[in-house]
Amino acid sequence: MNLIFDESGNWDRNTERYFVIGGYVTQNQYRIRAVMRRAVKDVREQFPSLSALPEIKANNCPSIAKDYIIRKLAKENIDIYYIVVDKNHLDYNLLESNYNRFYNYQLGLVARYIRSTNNFTELNFTIDNKSLKVGSLNSFEDYIAIKLNFGLRKQTYVSVKYLDSQHFFEIQAADFICNALWGRENYPNTDLYSPFIWRLVKKRLKFPITGFGK
Repeated sequence: MNLIFDESGNWDRNTERYFVIGGYVTQNQYRIRAVMRRAVKDVREQFPSLSALPEIKANNCPSIAKDYIIRKLAKENIDIYYIVVDKNHLDYNLLESNYNRFYNYQLGLVARYIRSTNNFTELNFTIDNKSLKVGSLNSFEDYIAIKLNFGLRKQTYVSVKYLDSQHFFEIQAADFICNALWGRENYPNTDLYSPFIWRLVKKRLKFPITGFGK
């Protein structure tokens, strides 16, 4: 099974309260790649100002274009999982030198939930290479393999690919999905996009569980 993940938000304590790490699970990432490629092509044709950009990101996309892309993704056979981090409960003194490990820990919580509630014996992660992560490319792969195989006692083959989202439209799809969920968490009263994909959300995890949102 293919898991394509990204993040949305900023770890700075003076920015929006909630940070989102998440993405989608699909049996056919090549279809999502094709759907996203066509959607981006349509957007570039309608908005010439975006043509010069090497990659169209959700946070630099006109509202009508973001709406169009999210609606396209909402029609696909994908399952969405994410974790939302309440930054008001983070120890920034501890976090300062451990952002990458903390990011991997959060993504590991999502992976653990997915594996514990499904019969997938093979998890193939695709992650934007600009995401926060432990320096070694193998560290997350080893970490999650240990958690799933020994922690959950579920035999699981794990592979992780760090790719440049500029060249892989399936990662760009994860960016738009995470951005929509980030908007839902931080601006629920003006959220325009997550309602289109909310029926695809299989799990919303919270961190920390105790005190979240208070």
